[in-house]
Amino acid sequence: MSIAVGCAVMVCAVAALLGWCAGASGVILHPAGEPNLAVWQDRPPTAVIGRWGSNASCVVVSPNCIVTTRHQGGSTATVVRVDGVAYGIDRIWNHPRADLRVVRLLGAAFNDFVDLYDAGGEIGRSVVIGGYGLIRGLELVTGGTVYGYSWQATGNTVLRMGTNRIDSIPAPASGDAYTSEILAADFDGLGSGFATQYECTVARHDSGGGWFIKRDGQWRLAGLSRSIEAHYAEGHEDDPNYILEQSWFRNRGQPELPDPDYLDAVRIGPYADWIRMALGSPMPGDLNEDLRVDFADAAILGLHWGRTDCAAPDFCGRADFEPDGDVDFDDLAWLAVHWLTPGLDP
Repeated sequence: MSIAVGCAVMVCAVAALLGWCAGASGVILHPAGEPNLAVWQDRPPTAVIGRWGSNASCVVVSPNCIVTTRHQGGSTATVVRVDGVAYGIDRIWNHPRADLRVVRLLGAAFNDFVDLYDAGGEIGRSVVIGGYGLIRGLELVTGGTVYGYSWQATGNTVLRMGTNRIDSIPAPASGDAYTSEILAADFDGLGSGFATQYECTVARHDSGGGWFIKRDGQWRLAGLSRSIEAHYAEGHEDDPNYILEQSWFRNRGQPELPDPDYLDAVRIGPYADWIRMALGSPMPGDLNEDLRVDFADAAILGLHWGRTDCAAPDFCGRADFEPDGDVDFDDLAWLAVHWLTPGLDP
């Protein structure tokens, strides 16, 4: 659990222990503000948002790669589903500090994918948020006034999308083994003067879903859903045994007062170059595809040194860089050119 802007914030890396990060179905919207995705056209294509296993979401950023958060777990055995099709995983690159990973999928050839938003100036920008998290359940009422909604425990098979506005770029969020640059928003009540047309927040299993900004006529990925404000049973504040799966936009005790929930996302801009390096992998010399050329790659080259039988598709573990069928000093030169290249370390 961490504290941000004066409120308790639930980060799924901790809440996974409580079952907060395991399943999906869609973002939380107000009943009077739900979009019809068949009619709403000014949004990213639905096919750019996928499902990470059974407990999170992801975003397509190239013909064969997705990005998602790390805190929900997973491995190369995780099944990723995009536009109804299941894919295995070929390679995962985990950022060494941030709650972020790039994943290359087996057999993928996507037509729909989004570029990265790295232009800055996110504060005040409208965003479209999408994911496969839990949907809205019953209204929560105090004294006849609705102050929020419970979450309905459903499966992770239905994509939902909504809108919000970025309010701030807080200090980097740390804890739960990750330190991430973040974007923050809140869940306003419709008609409050601050709400967007399809005002939404996120819920369990939306982690890794996209926050999209439209720039130069193109939708670009600005963030990945990361955390939300936590709520507790009355008399049990900050007790993880009494967490409520709910979203609020008014104060529970004084519902006449606005009290919008906080939500945030891993900010993509500061990590755009690192993501693009992963998307462009393998680079010459990077034999183990860890986005750097170092002694580990030299060791692989040494294992294949002197071979003259290199052929497609492997070309001696890619140690035959040219490729010309053998591993010799020409290949060593390729490794030397990229040796410890500045910028490879994220």
